[in-house]
Amino acid sequence: MGRFQNPDMLPLFITASCEVSAFDHWAYESLGQKTVLLDNRGAIASVGATRKSFPDPNHGLMIHFLANIVNYRNPVGYSLANAKLRYTQSTINDEMYILFGDPNLRITPPERDSTMTIITGNESRNTLHSRELARLQGRFSAMGLSGEAQLMAYDPLRQYSIGHIAVSQAGTKIFDGGVSVSNSEFDGGFYVPDDIISGNTGLITAYHWDAANKKDYLSYYHPLALSDEVLPDAPANDGPPTISLYLGSYDFREGDTVSTSPTLYAKISDGNGINVTGSAGHNILLVIDNSLQPIPITEYFSYDRDSYTSGTIVYPLQNLSEGLHTVQVIAFDNFNLPAVQSTSFIARKSAAISLENLLVYPNPIKKDGYITFIISESAEITLDVFTMSGRRIRRIQTQVQPGFQTIPFDGRDDMGAKLANNTYFIRVRAKKRRR
Repeated sequence: MGRFQNPDMLPLFITASCEVSAFDHWAYESLGQKTVLLDNRGAIASVGATRKSFPDPNHGLMIHFLANIVNYRNPVGYSLANAKLRYTQSTINDEMYILFGDPNLRITPPERDSTMTIITGNESRNTLHSRELARLQGRFSAMGLSGEAQLMAYDPLRQYSIGHIAVSQAGTKIFDGGVSVSNSEFDGGFYVPDDIISGNTGLITAYHWDAANKKDYLSYYHPLALSDEVLPDAPANDGPPTISLYLGSYDFREGDTVSTSPTLYAKISDGNGINVTGSAGHNILLVIDNSLQPIPITEYFSYDRDSYTSGTIVYPLQNLSEGLHTVQVIAFDNFNLPAVQSTSFIARKSAAISLENLLVYPNPIKKDGYITFIISESAEITLDVFTMSGRRIRRIQTQVQPGFQTIPFDGRDDMGAKLANNTYFIRVRAKKRRR
């Protein structure tokens, strides 16, 4: 139960399997009960069998149950009762299924629209090929929507069997990024990677949440035909991806001091897009301190808004030892050309804020300059300038993120008067920012 980490995002938990909701066992609480009883985690409701159940009748019951919930948008309790009345191949098996939760609960899917279109360089082709740029246009069913939608594309379903039951698994994600929505319309695109499975059951979705009205919308294209064949007119590879690494904040410079649990930011770009399929040998990998066990971090990558060539990884590093460390990120473009980038930093426990390398540039200041330093935590900064006699003549207050800082200083006092040629003292005080 401890693996449920989904506060405020409680799903309907469905288990078409034996005894998952055996609520009347004298020795333990069933899995169906436990998922519902977790405090703001687990599930909003659960459906499962109290006794032994069987694959074929389970399958038939679930088809009708899910159709009631998703297609007809009926309450959960009504959907289960209706499925039992409609599917009577095994009434004894149906009797095993119960609902833990509010029977009037509705699991409301997004409003769907299938008017999305694909624009390619050759309108006579209905199949997208590896290394081809697909441009998309679509709209949502409601009027006047604006903001951002999450655009995702998947290659064809994987089909296999469990026993004699045909089962399908969602295809591999080949694109994931945000697109702008204006007056309910959007457009976007992506490069089809080399690492796809050919077939005609691919899928493209665009999801939008209307926060003002608390409703969500889905635009989709299905079925999507894909081929791993590279056509003769495919573009040439323009080189490997470029990678920029930052620790703690985008102000990071190599060698900076950060906390022992900093966030890694990796900005990756390539004219042919980044391979996000997670396929064998082409994962985006993180190597810490030259470890022989790299960490796959592909799932942490998301394309920048309205871009199919650049994106960012945001990955939390946890509990590093104090001292010098190196990180290395390996990424591939959609044509599987790799790139490697590394950086180094000093990790220091952040019970107290660490502030180092306080400098003034240029020194002496003739007109405008900067006061620079490295700080280990997000902080509220108070910077004071004093004369040789100890009189404070200038105060600057600002907020900073971890890493290298440059505070502009115009060489004037609090009254705006230019400072005379002399020697001055600078004091910097840092207070942890309230979160």
